This record gives sequence, C-alpha cells and structure tokens, in this order.
Amino acid sequence: MRTDFDTNTSSIELALQQWIPKIPAVVVATENLSDDSRLQSILNNAEAHRQAGFVFLYRNLLSQPRSSPKVQTSAKQALQTCLRVVIFSGPMAALVWPLFTAACEAVEDNDRNVARTVFRHLETRQGMNNIVTAWEVCEEIWRRSDAGQGEVEWRDVAQEMGREVIFG
Repeated sequence: MRTDFDTNTSSIELALQQWIPKIPAVVVATENLSDDSRLQSILNNAEAHRQAGFVFLYRNLLSQPRSSPKVQTSAKQALQTCLRVVIFSGPMAALVWPLFTAACEAVEDNDRNVARTVFRHLETRQGMNNIVTAWEVCEEIWRRSDAGQGEVEWRDVAQEMGREVIFG
C-alpha cells in the first residue's frame, strides 16, 4: 500500500513538473495580440494553479513541514504568479485556491505582503465574502504559526473560527 502511495505521489509530482502552461497555437492565431496582457494573465493563472498543486502535494500528501524548501519555493512562485495576474488585470475568478494555498504557507514578510496585495486586489475586484474569509483564515494561520503553534492546518483554523473557506 505504501509503495502504491509513493508511486502515485511521485507520478503526480512528475506530471506537475512536466506540465508547462501555454496558450495553444490555435488561440494565439485567433487572438488579438494587442491583448497580450490578457493572455499573460491566463498563463500566470495556470502557473499559479500548478505551483499551488506542488504546495498541496508537499504539505498535504507528503506531509512536509511549512519550512521545507520545496514548500517555500512553490509557495513563493505561486504568490508571484498570482501577483502577475493582478498586474496584468486579467481574470481573477479562479485565483482564490492557488492564492490561499500558497499564502497559508508563507513565512517571510515579503511573501505575506505579496499575498496581502493580491487578496486586497481580488477582494476589491470580485467583492465576494469568500475572499475575505480566506484572507482572515490565512492571517490567523500566520498569527498562530508566528506564535510557535507549529504546523497549523487551515481546516482546523477555519473550523475554530466558525468559518468555511469556499474556493469557487
């Protein structure tokens, strides 16, 4: 059973490593290239999901600590790609999951500030309560983590706060 688990998680990691988001040639041929910022935003959104996939894999399936270089590298990259979606003013409706997944693991002030910036823009643009809830849960995770409470799990924090994080 453990061998199957190891094989499956290795396969997932390899698939994530090999998948590079790109705009299909047929879309590039039919899109107005003057709208390159929209395409860049879509690519960055896809990359944010890919990097958040790594974070989820390392933290939730492989039980690596928040401080793990793999977790931190993927979280930083996910946050930076979320920020680029904001910079390119592209579609943000699908950004809550990768942003939240990466932000919950952020340990450095710079990464947390990027997360705050993206949450603020996302909330302003979308104006939905689920974004505020995700942000509040994330900040509580940071507070607990900074207070030395160890590996804080977002589901536990949300439940203790009486909140439900909705990603869609």
